[in-house]
Amino acid sequence: SVGILQDKYPYHQYIAMDAAAAIKQLRQGQKPQWPANTESLEFAHSLDQSTEIPKTFRPEFVVPSKAQLKRKTLKDDAQTANPASTPDDEAIYFCGNSLGLQPKAVGEHLNAYLKTWGSIAVGGHFTALEDSPLTPYQDMAAGCSKRMADIVGASPSEIVAMNTLTINLHLMMAAFYKPTEKKHKIMCEWRPFPSDWYAIESQIEWHGLDPKKSMLLVEPDDGHIMTTKNILRLIDENVDELALIMLPGIQYYSGQLLDIPTITAHARKHNITIGWDLAHAAGNAELKLHDWDVDFACWCTYKYMNAGAGSIAGAFIHEKHGNNDHYKGLKGWYGHDKSSRFLMDNKFVPTPGAQGFQCSNPSIVDLTCLAGSLSVFEKTSMTDLRSRSLLLTAYAEHLLSQIAARNIKDGAFPFQIITPTDPRFRGAQLSVLLPEDVFDDASAALVEGGVICDKRKPGIIRVAPVPMYNTFNDVWRFMQIFEEAIRQKGQGQTQEPQSQGAPVEARFVLKSGAYSDLTIICNNDTYKVHKAIVCERAEFFARNLKFGGKESESGIINLPDDEPDTVRLLIHYLYGGEYKPLLPDNNCWAGVTLSAFKQAAKESRPLDNANSQPYNYDFPHTCSHPNRACTKPHICPHHTCSNNKDCKTGSHLYTCSNFNCEECNPSALPLSSINGKADQLLLHSEMYEIADKYDVVGLKDLVIEKFHRACQHFWDSDKFSVAAHHVFSTTLDDDKGLRDIVSATISAHMGLIKKPEVKVLLNEFNGLALGILEEKIIENGW
Repeated sequence: SVGILQDKYPYHQYIAMDAAAAIKQLRQGQKPQWPANTESLEFAHSLDQSTEIPKTFRPEFVVPSKAQLKRKTLKDDAQTANPASTPDDEAIYFCGNSLGLQPKAVGEHLNAYLKTWGSIAVGGHFTALEDSPLTPYQDMAAGCSKRMADIVGASPSEIVAMNTLTINLHLMMAAFYKPTEKKHKIMCEWRPFPSDWYAIESQIEWHGLDPKKSMLLVEPDDGHIMTTKNILRLIDENVDELALIMLPGIQYYSGQLLDIPTITAHARKHNITIGWDLAHAAGNAELKLHDWDVDFACWCTYKYMNAGAGSIAGAFIHEKHGNNDHYKGLKGWYGHDKSSRFLMDNKFVPTPGAQGFQCSNPSIVDLTCLAGSLSVFEKTSMTDLRSRSLLLTAYAEHLLSQIAARNIKDGAFPFQIITPTDPRFRGAQLSVLLPEDVFDDASAALVEGGVICDKRKPGIIRVAPVPMYNTFNDVWRFMQIFEEAIRQKGQGQTQEPQSQGAPVEARFVLKSGAYSDLTIICNNDTYKVHKAIVCERAEFFARNLKFGGKESESGIINLPDDEPDTVRLLIHYLYGGEYKPLLPDNNCWAGVTLSAFKQAAKESRPLDNANSQPYNYDFPHTCSHPNRACTKPHICPHHTCSNNKDCKTGSHLYTCSNFNCEECNPSALPLSSINGKADQLLLHSEMYEIADKYDVVGLKDLVIEKFHRACQHFWDSDKFSVAAHHVFSTTLDDDKGLRDIVSATISAHMGLIKKPEVKVLLNEFNGLALGILEEKIIENGW
């Protein structure tokens, strides 16, 4: 499959990218301007070699080869004995959001631990060997806590390495969830990781309460994303009943990074305790838990912190809660102050700060693994890791957008990225939603291609390029395999240029603006479009991006000399293989400006009745509906459908075009609207001009068909001569497409030559008179 992406744009020249500027834009929530060659392997290599991007620490990690992924035994065979010899032999590991890769330092630390244990046994609790990377066992938890403090933005006294994530959540809720008869609710997300749900549910039940009444769920606004506005509203509405807020820093399913400082500040304003599950945020996002005044937070260390499966977890307790006089957590001997821990007098004196929340002796094996992983973090900073991550994930998003745009089928994308597009509100992960009937086969194809990423039924693939060890080359290689997977295994099928217009009806793709990588501007109109569609259907844009200089770099094409109406219809044609004139109808649009009509006609809106099905309005119509004043667009109720379907409901209304007021049957219009509809004659001739100007595949043929049909109905309109003049003024003598139709129309209705405006045409354009003569010769068999 190698070469799928780069073969799509053979005309793309190499263009360098200002990576530092791109990272700055991403930090501000803006998308960078990607050059035209982003889908080339050379571009990926240029990013990996850029000194403007914080470096990768991939050499510090054990990256399995594709062959090793298939091994069945610990014992090496001929295929698994040696590491990958080239980057292409390495597995593509995008599963750091589930389990991070093994740092090489972990093996070194574990060997040191085993040597220490074997050499001095119990002495390892109090003594470290001189050449060991390890501290005495009793100091290892504090040492790891100090290192983790920088990762989550806290002071060392506010951090503790202990237990595992769910246990720590229980310990924190035991300390901070103190329900009363009135204040008993815990706010949490609508779809938490199951263990979080079970923990919250059981804590509520532990206090003798009903989870159905005491769990306040934050629902997403659009199916997947929880907006900060909605969270703040829920807090305000339930302020008298909320005892605790516990939310994820990053939602595990969608990859959304919540606005932790804003939500925390709002909780502080109402004096509500707030805690955060940072399983997917620690080591991934920049955090400032102390400065944000978070009450508590918990995280695991086996994901982005790479400490190994089931490794020891971390917890943060703000220093305001760590004072001995205010200690309120469950107790255990390892939370006792270190100076008197071994006195065994059963008088609990908590260790100041978060260390006092410990109950048991932490696993030294786990701490050894964590210490090995944290030794890599000491070589960088979260600021640098986040900068690299922002660009790495944005690059992945950009390439996915290209794949989505060129694999449109039946007007739908082959997949959807449900992670927020604003880089400030996501981490490394992109959650890609595939159709259920595609998911299994596509997942299997990824595995076959040596890709390891996390899958969640029914259709989510979680792609997480981790900045610590993933490269831009990894991203590029993944995209090769992913596109091949959706092309072969599912609904995606790469669209190739076709001779008769655009291959799909994709107006909803255009309307959504999703995955746009090119902007076309015409006066006040801006269109977020897709190179994969526009360049394949209009050679002008392909050439412009290849040789256009600043257009190639900026991703913006300006068309200042064209009519906005014509450009709008051109864009619609490029996406749908069709264009429909939006002309005001005299009956329905009396007193309504054309600009208002156009604005209203662009969008899908509900009917007057809130319970009605949505509709889309793409064309003018004559309306005799008794209960409407026709001050806004609606589906015309007066038509017969050739498909014998009820066109007023369901998805069929978006594709049905057999309305009695549509241009295919303009004779059904009352005379009062004939002149308005006749305006399409000129519009069609303008569309022919723009099709020729921008070398648009199939558009001229479509215009010829439409113009011929319109001339049959509106030949006697005064608009006919205007359109005819435009045709002969804007086409070459040997371009017979519309010229022949004008000549044939006059020949069929010779009375037209008596009209003054037609006589002017005959005098101005000799080719027209000759054309009429030729038509008459053919007609009479001369």
